[in-house]
Amino acid sequence: MNQKKSNLPMIGGIIAALGAGVCCVGPLLLLLLGVSGSWIGNLTAFEPYRPLFIAFVVLLFCLLYTSPSPRD
Repeated sequence: MNQKKSNLPMIGGIIAALGAGVCCVGPLLLLLLGVSGSWIGNLTAFEPYRPLFIAFVVLLFCLLYTSPSPRD
C-alpha cells in the first residue's frame, strides 16, 4: 500500500502532462496522419485548460519531491 501511495503523484503528473500537451499534439498528430484543412486551426478545445494542467503537474511533482522515498 505504501508503494502505491508514493507512485500516485508521479502517475498523476504524467497524466496531467499528457493533458497539457493535447492542445499541441492533437493537431500535429492529425497532420501526420494526413488529415488537413482550414478547420484544423480550430482544434483548440483544451487550450483554456492548459494553465490548470500545468499547475496540476507542478503540484504533483512537488508532492513527489517532498514525499519520503521507500527504503530498501
